[in-house]
Amino acid sequence: SYRDMDELDGKKGFMKKKSKYRKKYSNKWFDIDEVNEVVSYYSGDPDSDKVKHEGSFTMENANISYKRSSKGAHFISIRTKSGRKHKMVVESEKEMEDWIEAFRRAKEYCTSTKDMMKAWENAPASVRNMISGDTNSTFDDEIYNEDEDTIEDFWDIEVQDFLGEFISLRDIVEDYTVMVVLLRHFGCMACRKIADIILGPELYPEFERLGIKIVAIGSGTPELARLFQKDRNFPGLIYVDQSRSLYKYFNCKFGFRYISSPTALKTVTSLKLEGYSNHMNPGNGPNRQLGGSFLLHRKHGVLYKHVSRYFGDFPDYAEVISKAERFIQFYPEDNWAQNRYVTPWKDIESLRDPISLVHKVDSGYNYEIGKKVLASPTNFINNLYDYQNYFYDEQHHVWGCFPKPKDPTLICISSVNFLSQKALIISKNGFLRRIIPAYCTTPKKAVEHLKLAYFKKPNIKAKKLLVEQVQDDILQYERDFIKRRYSFGVLYAPRGVYEEEEIYEINERSKGFNKFMRMIGEKVDLHTWESYSGGLPKSQGNSTYYTHVFDMETLTEIIFHVGPMIEKLQGDPTRKRFIGNDVVVIIYKEGPEKIDVTTFDSHVNHVFIIVTMNEDETYRFEICSKPGVNSYPPYIPIKNSFAKSKQTKEWLITKMINAQRSVFESSISFRSTKVAHRTILNEIIENTG
Repeated sequence: SYRDMDELDGKKGFMKKKSKYRKKYSNKWFDIDEVNEVVSYYSGDPDSDKVKHEGSFTMENANISYKRSSKGAHFISIRTKSGRKHKMVVESEKEMEDWIEAFRRAKEYCTSTKDMMKAWENAPASVRNMISGDTNSTFDDEIYNEDEDTIEDFWDIEVQDFLGEFISLRDIVEDYTVMVVLLRHFGCMACRKIADIILGPELYPEFERLGIKIVAIGSGTPELARLFQKDRNFPGLIYVDQSRSLYKYFNCKFGFRYISSPTALKTVTSLKLEGYSNHMNPGNGPNRQLGGSFLLHRKHGVLYKHVSRYFGDFPDYAEVISKAERFIQFYPEDNWAQNRYVTPWKDIESLRDPISLVHKVDSGYNYEIGKKVLASPTNFINNLYDYQNYFYDEQHHVWGCFPKPKDPTLICISSVNFLSQKALIISKNGFLRRIIPAYCTTPKKAVEHLKLAYFKKPNIKAKKLLVEQVQDDILQYERDFIKRRYSFGVLYAPRGVYEEEEIYEINERSKGFNKFMRMIGEKVDLHTWESYSGGLPKSQGNSTYYTHVFDMETLTEIIFHVGPMIEKLQGDPTRKRFIGNDVVVIIYKEGPEKIDVTTFDSHVNHVFIIVTMNEDETYRFEICSKPGVNSYPPYIPIKNSFAKSKQTKEWLITKMINAQRSVFESSISFRSTKVAHRTILNEIIENTG
């Protein structure tokens, strides 16, 4: 999509265009691309799934006229150089003036480009060489992707490494998310600027955090690629595409009009003031070639694409990071990143809609009631068997260390080679993925890198462990860490009841409450129940609700501690003993009173899901999380109305499991659990050689 650049402001939006054949006006989407000097129009919004490109025309030597109408519609006419006339109509005078201004600017840009081309041909060789490095080139553009042998699958495109050996893009990307930067050539000043931007203190840590590999590809020679890496201290992988197959596949622009426009000349001046210069070496590759930046994944293809439109047209790296974060959020199983992407609470909490079910307090609690802007992944978070899938029974290395006196930590490094280096850091708090930079060519260098980059303690001692002795123990630790049995509390708050003490005293169940429970589980008799019971006594007459889900072919069992179904005598704390030890509690509310979650004094309860039935017998959810809990999908949609259905049950079960996992991954201390994890890791380190 078009982005503002200096004084050039393109315009896009809807206008009514007169049909050449039917002589009627119909709604079209127009896009003025001043850089490429083209006006395109479509039926439908190009951002939608259903769009048809109907035509385009150039503004070069175009004649622009307009006519105001007292009836409200205003007309614009453009007669192109070829004589074709285009008639458009807009609804307001202000809109007409904006469009006319944009058309005029596009026409002026065409004229300035044409004049510049004439001046270029008469310019001294030293001036032309400043940008192109080629005094004998013409302005003829190459036409890409029209040859019969065009490569259909770009994963099979081969490039060369420093030694001149060929390697396919498929083998470079593997199962990582990769940022591929196509450079103009290795001596280009703009490409050196791009390298410095990527390696800057603001951007490079973000790439590392998200586990994105950086790959630069140029059109020169392997020797120039080596010089470029040494000159810029580039930590990523660098390859050479001498045939420019990738450039052709992505339709990267080629020609003098793109490297010698007024905008390009401004970029040259700016870069020279910053101290950059061109390095015109034999074998650089065509200087008329432009590049681009692409975020790639083997399974999901091109996640982000930026094809440079002129010399110095840099990508919006904030958009790259945003795309990567959202991708990781939706497909954590397909990414080797540091951790899951956590959506900030400010992006979840609605400022427009009132909270109607829960009493809001301003003491760090976070509330979710539904917001339109959020897309919502529906997977379980932190659900990946990383050690089992990527290390167990594979060649790898394991070290044990103590970053803090009582913090045993394992470092697992995959079989290190020039292309693929994964690290898994295992502690009492969980599992963290890391990418090892390509320059760490030995396991020892990889560990030294993690000491400095992750632990911030380069002097801590790391003990190398025998993989054959520890891999079964690590595998069992991972399987035990990912919880597969859950108990969730369920309470009933009838009309007039809204505080903890009163809610725990309720013994009856309304028809609406029973209907809700039948949706989320099945009633079981605990006396004859042989599966997971969540600690509930299996005495005669006791019953509760149970459900289960299969994820990744693994059974996850859920038992509900249903308050009114737990037998309670006067002064008996049995109900609170169970539900007070549940991390997530559902409160089914009837009546207008708002639930006051601050009256719940359990230190274990961290997430309260308040649900009520609407007049149309759909359900409304509002969720309150205690301070310190990260957000967790799937999120409540803007239309907070859930039908009684299997889909609603799946949404709620996923929400509750993710809520509990989010609580455990946060900084909140569950001492007994973390002590047990610490003991197991300590035994693995101390009892093996």
